[in-house]
Amino acid sequence: MKLFFVLAALAMAVSVVNGYSDDDAWKDYKKKHKLDYNIAGDDGRRDGLRKKIFLAQRERINKHNSESNNYLQALSEFSVMTAWEKKQFLGIDSSRVPSAEFLKSIPVFNSQNRKLPPNLDYRDDTCMPEVKNQGGCGSCWAFAAMTPLEFSQCKANGKLVDLSEQQLVSCDSVSSGCNGGWYVSAYNYLQNSGGSANETLYPYTAQTGVCQFQTSTVETKVSTYGYIQSQNATAMQAALQQYGPIAVALNVVDSFYGYGSGVYDDKACDGVYMINHAVVIVGWGKLKGVDYWIVRNSWGPGWGANGYILIERGVNKCLIELYPAYVKAA
Repeated sequence: MKLFFVLAALAMAVSVVNGYSDDDAWKDYKKKHKLDYNIAGDDGRRDGLRKKIFLAQRERINKHNSESNNYLQALSEFSVMTAWEKKQFLGIDSSRVPSAEFLKSIPVFNSQNRKLPPNLDYRDDTCMPEVKNQGGCGSCWAFAAMTPLEFSQCKANGKLVDLSEQQLVSCDSVSSGCNGGWYVSAYNYLQNSGGSANETLYPYTAQTGVCQFQTSTVETKVSTYGYIQSQNATAMQAALQQYGPIAVALNVVDSFYGYGSGVYDDKACDGVYMINHAVVIVGWGKLKGVDYWIVRNSWGPGWGANGYILIERGVNKCLIELYPAYVKAA
């Protein structure tokens, strides 16, 4: 009997810490993210399902944070989503990804004997646009293509620009819109179509839609673009110095959705040569002896570290060094 009461007390201690229960955590999470799963006649089933997912993610995050040395995880809008729902926030068209043979043909990037500084960070640069949110549309490739082009155009004329991802999603015929695409193909489309429209004139809808692009709305044109040598971190750094932010692709696994801080180094994203998401590298540095890339995502400023994540550099973590590409505005 005594053992029973001890076990009961321990169970209660797990679910209630300093008076803060699982129910309290669930209510606070819903309030923060403005969620309401109550449906008439549902008897709380939908709310219960989401709460179950939330508590499982919360437990996994707490366990990881108690054991991790390099990076911490945090609750996010993804903490109540199913695997299928999370997948909608990715978006690489695998048919457009270069072959291994093609990657071998890319020449070493001309660094022009540039001396690489120990760190570089474009996040606070006056030409860096605000982090955007692609929503539940697999258009990461369009956002990854646009940020470097926006940055390049701003450096050319000193004026911050906001370009239309929707133009790419709806008009790039070699892509599949919200079902995926490829950032280098996007540059090819923009070069051939006459340029990129202003976001104000062609706003984002998170849906594929019918192409409504008009050349009169062009804000920026593409001068040149290309791949940087694969799996060459030094060449990528040189390209970042010369052109600004670069587009890359990587393999997203479940822990990526819950990134909070530190240098991301999950081994689960290595080994399998599968990429599913496009992002932008905006700099590099070192933390606690670990080299990292500063990576900009397109899931809004509420995800990660204000929309960014630090990813281990020089080891092709999550395949992020396989397909780097640069662009220069005309």
